Amino acid sequence: MLIATIQLALATSAVAGVASVFMQRGSMAGRTAWTALVVLIASVCLLPLSRPNTDGRVSALEILWSGFIGVGAALTLGLIWNAAPLGAARDLLLATTLSWTGFGIPTAMVLLPALRRRATPTAVSYPASSRVSVFGAGASFLIAVGAMVAMEPAGSNRTEFVPFGFIISILSVVLAAANLVSFRQPRPQDQAGTIDRLAGTLGVLATLGAWATLMAVAALATNLLEPPNAGSQLAREALMQRFLTPAVACTGVSISGALWCSLRAVRFRGWSAVLPPATTALTLALTGLLTVASTQERPPDLAIRITIALGIIDASALVTVVLVLRARRSSPDTEDFVKPIEGLPMKCPRCSAPRVAQLGESACGSCGLVLVLAVRDDLCPACRYDLRGQASGPCPECGRVRQMPALATAPMN
Repeated sequence: MLIATIQLALATSAVAGVASVFMQRGSMAGRTAWTALVVLIASVCLLPLSRPNTDGRVSALEILWSGFIGVGAALTLGLIWNAAPLGAARDLLLATTLSWTGFGIPTAMVLLPALRRRATPTAVSYPASSRVSVFGAGASFLIAVGAMVAMEPAGSNRTEFVPFGFIISILSVVLAAANLVSFRQPRPQDQAGTIDRLAGTLGVLATLGAWATLMAVAALATNLLEPPNAGSQLAREALMQRFLTPAVACTGVSISGALWCSLRAVRFRGWSAVLPPATTALTLALTGLLTVASTQERPPDLAIRITIALGIIDASALVTVVLVLRARRSSPDTEDFVKPIEGLPMKCPRCSAPRVAQLGESACGSCGLVLVLAVRDDLCPACRYDLRGQASGPCPECGRVRQMPALATAPMN
């Protein structure tokens, strides 16, 4: 169905483009050409979803993405073909189109990876993190678009708050989802799992505090929220300062918790095992310095230098983490919890009946053909370490659990 829709859209774009070439120069030819361009761009945006599904079902990812592209294209076409002069109706349509597109792109960057992860079966799942990403980003998008459309007649003084509020909400959703990575399934059975969940809970609470205080600062900065003494600029600045200090503290704690929970979902071996606690501790120390600096009108020069130096060290540690992850190709889906391979799906060579051949000797249930299946796990799929000669146990290089025995044989008759 989706592929047929893309083909129809491409055909419509080609017909409109050819028609605009042979039409007389004027508004109709220009609108037809713009229509062809919009339909072509919408079709290109739908191409990543053009892969056929084996089960024949339409996923939530396809529904949301195609719906977003379809509504955006319809709003743009309505703006193109609206012949009315500039007025309230056209301004409202323009505000809706710009809001749908401008707020939709950041929302898609948060929502689509979560939907793709939910649609892909893996050994480890993150149900709480995925739900927060999907519903949080979706709600932020719909509220921002609705507020932008509703506040448009009231003037620009009120609509200035909406973009700031949307950015704060989207970043809060990302931080909350990162902190909720600690509530992965299946849960780690080691003692550190409890510490991870406590850090994730504290990070989520800090994220809520950061969201509330930053929204208050944005409302005061855009004149949406008036202080008790509305005529005094000093009163406004003093009230903003009261909200700014807890906002800095809560944001820093939320980022620290997100770093800890995200890095703890990946197994680090050797010297790299110190990266999660070191990065988290540096971020917490930087948060403390920034929080103290926000309470002072003019911080000391030494404190500023120490804060900048600590920020450089923290950024270097984060870059080191990225390099280690890319070098080892570590992934939370395959690092901690790996399902062992006990059989291989195949077709019987004699009768072509589908079956799962167990390791060793097994017989086909249809024709009785006996197969002897032997497998070897010579190289680690994560780090390519040579595992030959090791009977069992995880990879000594990266710690990945073995999916196959080192050598599985069966008696030959």
